Amino acid sequence: MKKLLTVVLVAAGLLLVNSQTQAQTKIGFVNTEELFSVLPDARKADSALQQYQEVLKKTGEDYQQELEEKAKKFNTDSTKMTAVQKESERRKLQDLYSRVVNYNQEAQQQLQQKQQELIAPLQKMVNELVNKVAKANGYTHVFSREALLVVPDGDNLLPLIKKQLGLK
Repeated sequence: MKKLLTVVLVAAGLLLVNSQTQAQTKIGFVNTEELFSVLPDARKADSALQQYQEVLKKTGEDYQQELEEKAKKFNTDSTKMTAVQKESERRKLQDLYSRVVNYNQEAQQQLQQKQQELIAPLQKMVNELVNKVAKANGYTHVFSREALLVVPDGDNLLPLIKKQLGLK
């Protein structure tokens, strides 16, 4: 009888500990892509990035146009040139072509660097905001919606974050 009572008490204690552990864990999620899309600062960063991209694109087009004009001029004037002049002009065209190709690669790198520069503060702000909302609402774990296949709607923190930001 005493052993049975001990087993029952131990089992009840384990159930109590288990239910307390479950009560302490609250899991939520947030769609970070959607969150970024509603942030006013993200729109500004996107606009600045697009303007920067247009400047880089225009410069690349100018280099390309210069190359095409010089190649066209070389093709029309090459019949009047000596072999030495032709070789010199070909080298100049090859150098210009190399600069155009290098510029396109550098422009892509500059665009990625600018994107990181603009997004880093936004990512920090989003992380702080998610942490703040999660803490205020008792969430112990928050996942990115993109990483989960099935989630209950009730644990979506995006409406709470929008409310915190004063957005609809």
